[in-house]
Amino acid sequence: MILLSLLLAAGDPADSVELVLNQMEKLRDDLSAGQAHQRDRGTRETHLIAAVDEARLALYEATKALELVQSRLKETGQAVEKEQEAEEKARIREQAASEKARHALGFLVRGRRGFRERPLLRAMDRRRVNLTLEHLKAAEKERRQLSQVRARLASSLARQKQQQQRLQKLGENRKHLARAATSALARARQDEARAAAHSRALEANRLALAAWLEQLAPVLKAPLRSGRPQKGKMLVPVAGWLRHGYGLQEGDQGLSRWRNRGVDIKSPEGAPAAAASPGMVAFVGRSPGLGLVVVLDHGAGWRTVYGGLGEATVKTGDVLKMGAPLGRVGASGHLHFELRLEAKSVNPEAWFREPIPRAPQ
Repeated sequence: MILLSLLLAAGDPADSVELVLNQMEKLRDDLSAGQAHQRDRGTRETHLIAAVDEARLALYEATKALELVQSRLKETGQAVEKEQEAEEKARIREQAASEKARHALGFLVRGRRGFRERPLLRAMDRRRVNLTLEHLKAAEKERRQLSQVRARLASSLARQKQQQQRLQKLGENRKHLARAATSALARARQDEARAAAHSRALEANRLALAAWLEQLAPVLKAPLRSGRPQKGKMLVPVAGWLRHGYGLQEGDQGLSRWRNRGVDIKSPEGAPAAAASPGMVAFVGRSPGLGLVVVLDHGAGWRTVYGGLGEATVKTGDVLKMGAPLGRVGASGHLHFELRLEAKSVNPEAWFREPIPRAPQ
C-alpha cells in the first residue's frame, strides 16, 4: 500500500505504470527463482532419500554377513574342539604304545639272561621281538597321526583368527553404516523442514503479489507513449567503473543468479550524478530495492532511472539538460541506472557516448 501511494503521488499515470511494472517484474523474477530453488530442493531430497535407502540395504546385508560369519565361527570352534579331543586321544594311544614297547623290551632283556643256558626260550624270545616291533610300528603310526592332527588344529586356529578379524571389521562397518544412515535421515528431515518453510514463504509472496496487482489494476489501464532515441548520444551518469552489467548476473562463488535490468556503476559516496540525456523529472521518491530514485522522462515513452541515491537535488517537473546534476550517490557506493522504453528495460551500454570503464585490475 505504501508503494501504491508513492506511485499514485507521481502525478503522471505513465510514470506510475513504469515503476509498477518494474516492481512487478522483479517480484515475478523472485517468485520464479524461488520456485526453481524449490524444485532443486525436491531433486536433492529425492537423491538423499535414495542414498538413505541404499545405506539401509547395505546395513541389512552387513547384518546378514555378520550372522553368517558368527555361524561359521561357531562351527569352526566346534571343529577345533573335536580336533583337540582327537589330539588328546592320539596322545593317550601314543603313551600306551610306548609303555607297551618299553614293557616288551624289558621283558625281552630279562628273558635273554642265561640265553645260552636255556635254548628252549628262543622261540618265546622271537615272539617277544615280533610283538615289540609291532608295538613300535603302532607307536610310529600314532605319532604320524598326531602330527597330522596338530597340523589340522593349527590350520583351524588360523582360520578362526581370520574369521574373528573379519567379524570385527564387519562390526565396525555396521556401526559406520548405522551412523551414516542416522545422519542422512537427520539431514533429510532438516531439508524437508527448510523446503516447507520456503514453500510457505513463496505462497505468501504469491498472495501478496496477486493482491498488489488487483489494487494496481486501475493504474495499469493508463495509456503509454512510444518512440525511440538515437544510440551513442547518452552520457554516463556518474564517474566510476562498471560493477554489474545488464542481464543475468551470478552472485559470489556462483551460488546464486539474478537478473539486472540496468547497470550498476561503482562510485564513492557523495559523487554527483547527472542526467544522461535531456528530460523532465517525472518522479522523485523511494522504491523497494533501489532506495532513493529519480526518474527522467525523455519523451516518446523513453525514461531513465537513477537509483541508490543518497540525496536528490531536483524535484518533480524540473527540466534538465544533458549533464545537469540531479543528486549524489548514497552509502551503497554505486549508482543503479536503467534505460526503459515503455515497460521494457533496454541495455543502456549500447546507448552511451563512451563505454563505462571496467573494474581496475
